[in-house]
Amino acid sequence: MATYSVLYIIYFYLGQEFGYSSIGAIPEHLDLFQFKDEIAWSIPLSFLLSICWLWSVRFKLLVKFLHKIGASRRYGDEDVWSYTFNSSQPYVEYVHVRDIENGFVFAGWVNTYSEGEDNRELLLRDVIVYNDESVEVSQAPYLYICRPRASIWLEFPYKAGVEQNV
Repeated sequence: MATYSVLYIIYFYLGQEFGYSSIGAIPEHLDLFQFKDEIAWSIPLSFLLSICWLWSVRFKLLVKFLHKIGASRRYGDEDVWSYTFNSSQPYVEYVHVRDIENGFVFAGWVNTYSEGEDNRELLLRDVIVYNDESVEVSQAPYLYICRPRASIWLEFPYKAGVEQNV
């Protein structure tokens, strides 16, 4: 609907006829070929609009607009996990993941994360694995971590204005 609404507005401003004027008159004589232009233009337009929608979600433009007009006081995402990893702040880029049960700390840069219902998943890059005595055990270019929501412990060691040794 959004694509056809935007396409209608574009056609209107360009002075083009949109649609098929006798669509409801004689349904058995409906010539779908008359819709070829609208269909041909709606496909790339829908792709561009989807990119715009993802961009607006990423930068929370709708939330900012609702705040501006006073329609909502809600801020952030569904939970702190989503809010944190969707943030563009530098402190969320590097993380220490503590595995208390197995005695490891995984230190690395967040490459990808999931927002699963039961489990939290992280894909870290340039990872250093430490044991519970802070001794380096191994290094890996990438490390996948999956933990239940209730048993994940993250530390964000970044401090603004402080030289980082990572």
